[in-house]
Amino acid sequence: MMTASFTQQTPRILHSVIAAVAVLLALAGCSSPDSDSGPADQTPTETHDHSDDIEHHDLTAERLVEWEDYEPVSDTRIRVHFFAGSEHCYGVRSQVHETVERIEIAVIEGELPDAPEVCTLEAREATLVVQLDAPIGERDIVALSDPTLQ
Repeated sequence: MMTASFTQQTPRILHSVIAAVAVLLALAGCSSPDSDSGPADQTPTETHDHSDDIEHHDLTAERLVEWEDYEPVSDTRIRVHFFAGSEHCYGVRSQVHETVERIEIAVIEGELPDAPEVCTLEAREATLVVQLDAPIGERDIVALSDPTLQ
């Protein structure tokens, strides 16, 4: 019985390991000591290479995903960049907490309700556009460290 349980958990464990390795490789290859990605340097843009993920609110087995970067899309929309699993098996949603001084954003990944039993292990670059209640203004944009998971 223990073997069956371990076998069922193996895709999730491997997905997490592969995603972590992909994040580390991306950070190692993309960092530059001369780059400055502070909020003052961000300018709104509508250009993007691929489709943004669509938020799903019916996920199970959720986990927090560390996002890598962001770009303002408009005064009240921010595109966050992160690594995610197969879009056939995993979906994402955001959670946002806004204050006068900060915008805290969490990207949460979970299993889709109609996901196949067997999923390929892959890490893909993904983006999600987050809608804000108020304009970005001069507020700092940071990761939300304690989102509510389901």
